[in-house]
Amino acid sequence: MRQTILFLTLAVSLAACSQPTTPADGTLYGAAFQPTAGAHLSAASTTNGQRIWSDGQRMWSDSFRMWSDGQRMWSDGQRMWSDGTFQPAPDNTAAFRLIGLDRAQARAPRLGAGVTVAIIDTGVDADHPVLRGSVTGGHDYLRDLDDGAEGGRDGDPAYGHGTAVASMVLQVAPDAKLLSMRVIGPDGSGSEADVARAIRDAADRGANIINLSVSGAAPNGGVRAAIVDVTRRGVLVVGSAGNTGAPRPEAPAVQMAQPDPAGERALSVSGTDNAGTLTAWTNRGSEVNAPGVALTAAYPDGRAVHATGTSFSAPLVSGTLALALGQGARPADLADELKDATRDGLLDAATLLSNLH
Repeated sequence: MRQTILFLTLAVSLAACSQPTTPADGTLYGAAFQPTAGAHLSAASTTNGQRIWSDGQRMWSDSFRMWSDGQRMWSDGQRMWSDGTFQPAPDNTAAFRLIGLDRAQARAPRLGAGVTVAIIDTGVDADHPVLRGSVTGGHDYLRDLDDGAEGGRDGDPAYGHGTAVASMVLQVAPDAKLLSMRVIGPDGSGSEADVARAIRDAADRGANIINLSVSGAAPNGGVRAAIVDVTRRGVLVVGSAGNTGAPRPEAPAVQMAQPDPAGERALSVSGTDNAGTLTAWTNRGSEVNAPGVALTAAYPDGRAVHATGTSFSAPLVSGTLALALGQGARPADLADELKDATRDGLLDAATLLSNLH
């Protein structure tokens, strides 16, 4: 039977919002965005015997707006930091200074050049001003096309998620390249088999880092085996912990946080606020914590949003790894070096880059 993964939208910052019943074993789901006030979860449909969950409400914490002209950081001579402010997305300044990104980027002049990060997600809008020229390829496993474009439209539960995740990687490592591996549809559903295939295919296509901003209640053997395979080939894997507030990460991140082969060169990531405090909604027990509240991210058609969730904490770690690899760090050692550089578990990009010199 084709197992179902769900990219679940969850009211991560609204304590009054209802929580879903536990999905059936084998269902993967990923808490991602902060929806508009009043949104709630409901059982939406059943796919091949697996109950899936869908919000159906808009996921963003504020209205859409255009990405400001002149706030691009990509290799055009513009300084990313001016007077202590992150110029491409000023609202992200506090989060980025918390992890020492200003100092890390100063110590990483290549800014991730020569590094490829695979985004296994809902697809990516490669024409967005923030992403244009950075997406070098991909695949759509839902339609079996060599095109990892974002699919869907405004109002679809998962639409725009992959684009937002990709933009967070590039805000950290703007000269990295991206692969877009589309395994999740705009309704938030997809298959675990496609995730496993995408992990291996990303490595075959030259990915140095794989970002998995998806999570689920029950580990899946095929996904775990794919992670073990690619990490043994030298690829780094980063997974979001989930947003249910549980004491340990959901799968596949939980497998990255335990002492088995899936944890080699793989990192699980929990979410904090801009003071470095774990949020009420994040799953605990990860190897690394990173900001994930109201981060300015790209949204399809040249727009920007504020996005909340561990889905956006994880790409900050992926981007930091890209900075380090671009400066010649050894993949075999880098996951451990990043963990060693944390401050009480909080991502410290500046210390990691400093330790490389």
